[in-house]
Amino acid sequence: MAIATGTAIALGVTAAAGVAGAAIASSAGKKAAKSQERAATTAATAQVEAQEIATEELRRQFDISREDIRPFREAGALSLAELVRLMQPGGELAESFDFPLSAFEADPGYQFRLSEGMKALERSASARGTLLSGRQLKGITEFGQNVASEEFGRAYTRAFNEFQANRGTRFNRLAALAGIGQTATTTTAELGARTSGDIASLVAGTGRSLADIALQRGNIRAAGQIGAVSPYANLLTTVPQQGLQLAVLSRLGLLGGGGGGGGGGGGRSVGNQEILMP
Repeated sequence: MAIATGTAIALGVTAAAGVAGAAIASSAGKKAAKSQERAATTAATAQVEAQEIATEELRRQFDISREDIRPFREAGALSLAELVRLMQPGGELAESFDFPLSAFEADPGYQFRLSEGMKALERSASARGTLLSGRQLKGITEFGQNVASEEFGRAYTRAFNEFQANRGTRFNRLAALAGIGQTATTTTAELGARTSGDIASLVAGTGRSLADIALQRGNIRAAGQIGAVSPYANLLTTVPQQGLQLAVLSRLGLLGGGGGGGGGGGGRSVGNQEILMP
């Protein structure tokens, strides 16, 4: 039948045009999705490279700082070891103060006073003509005992103060160097902790960024697949609807018009539009 044939032709043309349009739209959607995915991949690569560069720089700076502080750490360690050795039983800093008689007799103050006093007694005895007499010997003995009694306390105090000063000076010097080493070690540990924290933050930030990019890539792929299928899905919905509409119009007699005479062609009209039939 002429009407059925025209309807079929119209449907065929519509379907062909729809398929072509769907193919174009699908191809464009796929290209756009691939472009977006490539951009996401590039962003992810740049993010990883930036993190690696920053991490390497942090490590380099830490290594430089650690090397700069190393002499102070080593000096402190050596001083601490020496301090421990000297304070062990038998070590110089563990010795108690001792002031034997020989040390007193060698005391410069005692030796000077005794010598000068003996010279004075000898000159006095010589002047009186009692040199080497019993009286002189008694005077020398009493003078020596008095000088020893008076000078021993002074000599002991001088020797004790010198002992304490020498031991304190040596201890303080070693302790100061050990303290410098302790401070240097603490500084190194703080630098290490801060560097580790900075690197951890970089890694965590990069991980979050990569996760976001991965999610974006997934969304892009899903959107691209949906975008590629949607034109065909729309076509499958649209073409049957158009065919149904033409069939209804045909059944209602709205497709067609008055025939011409003989074998002449006729026409049908829908509304104000005339459809020519063979």
